[in-house]
Amino acid sequence: MLNANEGDSHHRAASSLAASFRPLPYLALVFQYDNRYDRHSNLEEGDGSDDGWLAESRLGARFVHKLTPELGLGLETMVWFPPGGEPPSFDFGGTSVETRALATYNMNDALRVSGNVGFRYDNSVESVDNADMLSTADRLALGVSDSNAVLAGVGATYSFGNFDVLAEGTWDILIGSDAPDLSESPLRFGAGIRMRATDSIQIQLVAEASPSKVGDFTTMGTLYRVDPSFSTMFTLSYSYPLKQADQQIDCVRFPSDARCPKVEEVKKDPGKLKGTITDEGGNPISGAAVTLVIQPREPGKPQVTVTATTGEDGSFEIADANGEPLPDGAAELTVEAEGFDAKKQNVDIVAGKLSEVSVPMSEALPPGVLRGAVQSFRGKPLKATITVEPGDKTATADPQGQFEIELEPGEYKVKISAGGFKTQTRTVTIEKNGVTIMNVDMRNK
Repeated sequence: MLNANEGDSHHRAASSLAASFRPLPYLALVFQYDNRYDRHSNLEEGDGSDDGWLAESRLGARFVHKLTPELGLGLETMVWFPPGGEPPSFDFGGTSVETRALATYNMNDALRVSGNVGFRYDNSVESVDNADMLSTADRLALGVSDSNAVLAGVGATYSFGNFDVLAEGTWDILIGSDAPDLSESPLRFGAGIRMRATDSIQIQLVAEASPSKVGDFTTMGTLYRVDPSFSTMFTLSYSYPLKQADQQIDCVRFPSDARCPKVEEVKKDPGKLKGTITDEGGNPISGAAVTLVIQPREPGKPQVTVTATTGEDGSFEIADANGEPLPDGAAELTVEAEGFDAKKQNVDIVAGKLSEVSVPMSEALPPGVLRGAVQSFRGKPLKATITVEPGDKTATADPQGQFEIELEPGEYKVKISAGGFKTQTRTVTIEKNGVTIMNVDMRNK
């Protein structure tokens, strides 16, 4: 509800559609489209009703940086396009710009306070022809201004469970030769509650009041934006979760993966093991060290270890163990070569038979790094436990919530857990010589 002069009645219904995209961890891009309907009554004779719809849009960018685990700083710039007539028209000649410096401080895990200061270059009056001749209703509804403004605001958020209690105060201090009295500069106080229904959906209800005086709003008076004396706002927001595409398993590089077919052993001729060692392209690897460890099936027989080296053609042959026939039993073959990842393969040695194997070797890849930070939804660092599968690697975040794990290139499932918070699972891909960043906001149980 807006009030301009004694006895007047001005009511407003409004809606807003906004979208935000974060191309970088420290940068958010924002688009906002506002639509409102103003209804006026009890105006002076000759003013008419002037009821109707108006729309305006905003484009903006916000940069944020966490200076310490408790303190965050930022800068926000918004470009405002005032109404140009019937929606959805806009008047680019009245384009206005505002910039704010932002600060947020986490007092503890539940309470967060924030503040901002800025300046608005307000050119919106240029969107109106013959502004001095506007009716009282139009002067209220258009929301254009003759004056620039110094912006200030403070706020606080108190969180418990899945709920946040919100409180905020803002003041647009109008300046310049045409600025009205300071008591008429828009001052707003708001309070509300926000519920995190799911990881993606939030619901918010806020009530706002403006105690600012409204001066002479009749024809020829100073133009400035008048906020409703009282308003309520309902907000529904949805965060779209981006999922990484499933990665196809490279069975040459990761032959032990359960989804890869196993190499079949062909058993021929008696008492020997023959094999060929190649790279991924099928080229022979000479000088590779081959170790065969046999666990005899016959009870009481000791484990037998035999070694060999591949020739120029990448082949090797093991016909005996220190002059003795190879025992019947299950065996593990290990192949090592400079510049390649070590390879293990199971073979079965059967007395009186020849076993043949072909072992493709993968070039040794430089390890990658998984690096990140874990914090509560309100920004407090958490000493979380990070578990990586496959491989069962585990790390604990430091007091600043940061962690770093070296991993071989590939795809992993990462589980993040901390006392009192819901466990999260992420899928990450590690590139060779690469650093993958994973920052995690944990939600209370």
